[in-house]
Amino acid sequence: SLGGFGRESGGKNQPGNNSMDFTLTGYSSTESMSEFIDGKYKMTEIADNAWEIAFNGNYVFINQELATYNELGLNSKIILEDSNGTTYEFEVIGIYEENDSDESSMSRLSNSLNTIITNAKALIEIDNGNETITGKINPTFVIDDYNNAEKIQDAFYEKGLDETYIVETNEEMAEAG
Repeated sequence: SLGGFGRESGGKNQPGNNSMDFTLTGYSSTESMSEFIDGKYKMTEIADNAWEIAFNGNYVFINQELATYNELGLNSKIILEDSNGTTYEFEVIGIYEENDSDESSMSRLSNSLNTIITNAKALIEIDNGNETITGKINPTFVIDDYNNAEKIQDAFYEKGLDETYIVETNEEMAEAG
């Protein structure tokens, strides 16, 4: 996990150099941002050019509570540090919040408060060769017609995907929604 969250302003770290663990989630496109598509998260602030730059470079979307706690806003720079002392600088281009649900406020807090959303390229760059970070990749593919889902699943294995990996669809969930 990454920690060592601090905000830079005028060359010095502001408020208090907080050290926390984070979940860093990377997406390759807007179509794969399932929490936003499903309505779990919604943007409260977003940079004008966010969707043009979001999937290339070191840019992040952060939770509103995380932003408030650390006095961060759009264009703020954040630094994440791994346990080896390697640092990664990101710019905040969006702030999101979790939509109200039937869950308790403590559950919502633990779900997304420390989730930082970036792009898949940045996530892979951080994870590559870094033994101190536990990485898990959940690729998402968007298809227009579930009639092709089985063909696509078969194609993954034919192209060499190891059969220890599971290819699943969310067809039941999509049809219910």
